[in-house]
Amino acid sequence: MKNWIIAILVLFAIDGQSQEQRLPQTDVIDAIATNSPEGLAQEQLDAYNVGDIDAFLVPYADSVEIYAFPDRLISKGKEAMRETYGQMFSQLPELHCRLDNRIVMGDTVIDHEYITGIPNQEPFSAIAIYKIAEDKIQQVYFIQ
Repeated sequence: MKNWIIAILVLFAIDGQSQEQRLPQTDVIDAIATNSPEGLAQEQLDAYNVGDIDAFLVPYADSVEIYAFPDRLISKGKEAMRETYGQMFSQLPELHCRLDNRIVMGDTVIDHEYITGIPNQEPFSAIAIYKIAEDKIQQVYFIQ
């Protein structure tokens, strides 16, 4: 269970940076308004960083699949994510993911993230790959 939670944390990396040090808010709002792949990835990241489980799940498909790269299925379905991430958000209030780099190519978004706020664990980098279809995140692949 611990390894699974760490894998999830890697995907949605965290850091204690202030809001002013993140991507410009107007760009995020424009991207979200169009339900673009980048907008969906940013929407879930913003909700992750404030620990809002309901807002976090909005950009995901009901049948979303979460993988440890390349193909180990970790979780399937939005309700499974609600249980896991909801517990994580309540138990790790300092959890934060800083976006260090983002690549968008078609319906794929690749985020290089830096995660902090996990007790007794050094901050770490991770890569999250979001596959978007039908205006929702359908698959996520985490690399640590």
